[in-house]
Amino acid sequence: MRYLSLFFFTALTLGLSAQKSPVSWNFSLEPKGNEKATFVAHATINKGWNIYAVYMSDEGPIPTSFAFDKIDNGALDGKVIEASTPIKGYDELFEMEVVKFKNEAVFQQSFITKPGFQLSGSVTFMCCDSERCLPPATVSFALKQ
Repeated sequence: MRYLSLFFFTALTLGLSAQKSPVSWNFSLEPKGNEKATFVAHATINKGWNIYAVYMSDEGPIPTSFAFDKIDNGALDGKVIEASTPIKGYDELFEMEVVKFKNEAVFQQSFITKPGFQLSGSVTFMCCDSERCLPPATVSFALKQ
């Protein structure tokens, strides 16, 4: 029985990881005058799904997070900004107030830059519909100006 349970759990996990993500990401750098640039992460979210805000409590769903692993010829300038308006309210799946995005989400991070500016990193997010959540996913990016 123990092996049968392990088999079903493994099959379920593999099935979920093989499923195409209901969220697609586009990343870009927008020059902002002399020695400044803005990193823009745009998530397109399939109907019925959502992702969660960057700044949330430690309980509940996993918030969206950004890791800037390598920054050449530049530096962070402030914190990640949620540039699109999130939906705040009670979520029946988590039985608590959450902050989430439906349809699309735009996040921005300012950088102080010099010639040859490059950055790489990743975004980690969790997406849910009204019945279930998929395991957190990580998408990498690499950009240069």
